[in-house]
Amino acid sequence: YYAGEEKKYIRKNAERVGIVLLLAVGMQFVAVLADMVLGLLVTDFQEVSISLLLQKQSMADYMLFTLAEYVVDMGVPVFAGWLLFRKRDVTIVPLQKTDGSFGVGLLLLGLGMMVIANIIGSYLLSLFETVGVTPVDVPDMQDGTMTVLLLNILTVGIMPGVFEELLFRGVVLQGLRPAGDGAALVF
Repeated sequence: YYAGEEKKYIRKNAERVGIVLLLAVGMQFVAVLADMVLGLLVTDFQEVSISLLLQKQSMADYMLFTLAEYVVDMGVPVFAGWLLFRKRDVTIVPLQKTDGSFGVGLLLLGLGMMVIANIIGSYLLSLFETVGVTPVDVPDMQDGTMTVLLLNILTVGIMPGVFEELLFRGVVLQGLRPAGDGAALVF
């Protein structure tokens, strides 16, 4: 009896995680579609997207739009996950105290991985360029103002990390944990 109940519990949690992930993917799709439709409507079919229009007009407006879009895209699935799991004995992002050396070790490990990833990325880019494949130019995301710099740090540096941790380590990992730590980590 208890094994059957446990399977039902695990299945229900997996269904909830699936709903959250589908919502996350759906929100991304809706955001891109809305960006394109708004751009076409606002500019009388002159621009492909509102974000490109904002980028040409004011980098600060573009960064604020991107920040708002990201908060909605990722915030809605995180909030939905919290709603789905709040009464199910699943703690979203359980916090535990650790000593400072663990954090310093993780920081050094992360910095080392960044250096290795940059070396590999540079090598791959040069390899692609030798065979004639050139990367697409990334638009300049700075206009020299402190406002845009701070918005860049918030939009590119802080928000993705916070929401990714909340969504994947919080909702997904904790929701699948009753199936076993190994299965939750692999998923």
